Amino acid sequence: MLPAGVKKLSYTLKVESDSYKSMKTFLQTIENLPRITVIESLNFSPGEGAPGSSGLQYTVTVSTFYYPALSRYSDYLPEIDVPAAGHKSDPVAIKGQ
Repeated sequence: MLPAGVKKLSYTLKVESDSYKSMKTFLQTIENLPRITVIESLNFSPGEGAPGSSGLQYTVTVSTFYYPALSRYSDYLPEIDVPAAGHKSDPVAIKGQ
């Protein structure tokens, strides 16, 4: 059960890593995000990658949490300079923004 006013946002990512080590690094990066993030599930999908691919294919379900009442403070957040996404889509982006 979540505290009053806290909302949960879950999303599923289909991922391919070229080695166990790179998969582990990816998952650790998610676990170490500054936002509270929980890996809800990890499912492997053998043989579903691109033709000729020898990497690990898996699906990760991740949940993050937010408190909508704090959105009024968004104008006070510092600007963050982030490099381009490398032609990848952002699964949590709000359309039109």
